[in-house]
Amino acid sequence: MRLFLWVSVVTGAVLGALRWSVSEEVLVDTRSAFNERIVVSEDGHGVRRLRFSDGSIQTAMRVDDPLTLISPYYRVIADEMSRRVIDAPRVLVIGLGGGALPRWIHASNLLATVDAVEIDPVVVSVARRYFGFNEDARLRAFVADGFDFVAECDGAYDLILLDAYGATSDSVPVRLTTAPFFRALARCVAPGGVLMANVPGSQADELDYRMASAFKRVVTDNAVPGRSNRVLVVSR
Repeated sequence: MRLFLWVSVVTGAVLGALRWSVSEEVLVDTRSAFNERIVVSEDGHGVRRLRFSDGSIQTAMRVDDPLTLISPYYRVIADEMSRRVIDAPRVLVIGLGGGALPRWIHASNLLATVDAVEIDPVVVSVARRYFGFNEDARLRAFVADGFDFVAECDGAYDLILLDAYGATSDSVPVRLTTAPFFRALARCVAPGGVLMANVPGSQADELDYRMASAFKRVVTDNAVPGRSNRVLVVSR
């Protein structure tokens, strides 16, 4: 019997466009070996945000309703999941941020095991402390380089979500854009499995080509409403 609970999703297009505001209280402002700046802030409406050095929002969460996704591209991913991999038993998320997406999948698909890979241990600590990322037997975080992690993976995941790219080309990890990386991802996806990638619009065509070369087919290329980034979906 399939046990599955969908949690509400809203677009929150305006939220994604915000930068630092005088109305936001800064909860933490720190640095790490991988990010020049990691900032968590909260506005007067109870929306908590995680930003990195370029000021772009990595995660936005309603403190009183943490399982509602308010980042626009999450809505696109959720819609694609509902059509293609609604009950994927094994999920890998590359790039943690505040952990909103793996946490939502964990709560939505009660049969799924969700692994999240994040290279920056400070980001993992921030997700745990400020964004309710609580691990258990079905939700785990691995502090590792995404390239190295998938290089050791062999057909282990039914769904992989690649969410490690920043909003600009300067914030995209080069190792995670190479042909060897996408070939490793293709091996990491189970037969019939799906890869979804949130990519900056300026590099979407190039990354689309490299993904298509590694996977059997490109399923769809989704524009994110009100944004320049796109969500690419490929299948093994």
